[in-house]
Amino acid sequence: MYKKRVDIVQGVIKKIGLVNGTAVQTYTEPQVQTAVQDAFYMVFRKRYWEHLSDWYTYALDGVNGFVTADLTNIVKSIEDIREIWGGTTFRQRLTAPLDIQGEIVTGSAALYYKPVQFKDTVNFTTKVIKFLPATATGSVRFYARTCPNEFIDTDIVPMQADMMEWAGAWLMLETDGMNPGNANKANNMFQIAYNDIVTSLNDGVIGMGGRPYVNTVW
Repeated sequence: MYKKRVDIVQGVIKKIGLVNGTAVQTYTEPQVQTAVQDAFYMVFRKRYWEHLSDWYTYALDGVNGFVTADLTNIVKSIEDIREIWGGTTFRQRLTAPLDIQGEIVTGSAALYYKPVQFKDTVNFTTKVIKFLPATATGSVRFYARTCPNEFIDTDIVPMQADMMEWAGAWLMLETDGMNPGNANKANNMFQIAYNDIVTSLNDGVIGMGGRPYVNTVW
């Protein structure tokens, strides 16, 4: 079950044994909100979550090695991209270049990819990845996870609520350091919830490609 941030915050407060009141509203809740956000980022990085990931197809500019679209709202960094495919029928998997070969390769087909350099302040967040050779044309298709922007109270936090509540409680108690026993308990409950969710997802049936287009690229 997914819940709004405001409800998850209240769930964390209950789990760490706090009592609602003025002090909680002015002091505790901002800390819990930060803990929930940090917990989400921590869990987000653990997996390419199916409900936060999708396939995207973009054309290449043929000049600078970038896709023609702005990727700001799709991926935050190259670590959010699991795989990239090219070729006229997207059956050629692109790889990171092993050596200088990636820099000197020529032609109109995308063969490699690498992260946009941080010093390129214009394209670092809008393009994220650069394809080689830079003159490559056509389109590329990639599978990526999209991290939501920081949550506000009315936002749905797209992770299972009980897992997020236990993760938030663990971070709060671990930071406080006053009750290591409860911190360990919250961590254990978070790990149990996480493992249960991942096990359920991994138990799903995975196909080898639809007929008659069985994937023969390994």
